[in-house]
Amino acid sequence: MNDDDDDSDDDDDDDDICSQKATQDPLVCSFMVEPIQGEAGVVVPDHGYLKGVREICTKNNVLFIADEVQTGLGRTGRLVAASHFSVLLKHMH
Repeated sequence: MNDDDDDSDDDDDDDDICSQKATQDPLVCSFMVEPIQGEAGVVVPDHGYLKGVREICTKNNVLFIADEVQTGLGRTGRLVAASHFSVLLKHMH
């Protein structure tokens, strides 16, 4: 294992801590994210990131919004890209 691997694990931990702190703020009502970003190339989130953020949002009663403008309606092989990451969207059953 090299130092770069250690840094990515630290970044993941930092992201989790930031997400948890942000969603515990009583003034935060939603978290909006593009499941796959496409403006500067294709940027796919780390394994488990979206599912983890979704769980944090649910735990803290924060609305999770998946911005599917570029990736929705079958463009990734599924109706919405969030379904690739095992993220259940309440209004997309």
